[in-house]
Amino acid sequence: MARKHRHNQGGGKQPREKRFDESRGELFEYDARKILRDAPIDEDHYKAFLQQVKTRGSRQGIKDAKAFVAKKASEDDLLTEEASEDLQNLLDKYARYR
Repeated sequence: MARKHRHNQGGGKQPREKRFDESRGELFEYDARKILRDAPIDEDHYKAFLQQVKTRGSRQGIKDAKAFVAKKASEDDLLTEEASEDLQNLLDKYARYR
């Protein structure tokens, strides 16, 4: 009696999700600096902030990154509402399905 092949027991396909496109990270930072230029955030903090946004977008997804930006605008008063909306739109621009 022949044995059953067990090499096709994968878990199946994972659902595709919108995530940050890491290959365009420098372009994102350049465009984000234009947005954050007028925001009341100093240069040391905005580099760390942008890195957190990029990391959340690439690991957890664009929805979580946009929620993080919105939280920083509403609770922490780190961004203005206009800058928050512009940054969220920018995240959509630099996203792709993975």
